[in-house]
Amino acid sequence: HSWLSGGSCARSMDRDQAEERQREARAQIAARLAQGIEYECGDCARTVRLRPGDQVICHECGYRILYKPRTKRPQQYEAR
Repeated sequence: HSWLSGGSCARSMDRDQAEERQREARAQIAARLAQGIEYECGDCARTVRLRPGDQVICHECGYRILYKPRTKRPQQYEAR
């Protein structure tokens, strides 16, 4: 029965590693939110950094339409 316990121990370690990765990812997201998310003003095209709870308004021109810029990370989708 010793071979049974080795498998469950490995699964437990994998689960622990997965949980640790999730905790790290959540911490990174929380840090980004604390810094604020960057948006582009729809009128003057300046970059505006907003944190949760901030008013949605350009600090330069007062325009209230902000756009989230595209990600720089490459993305690929499978079309069917």
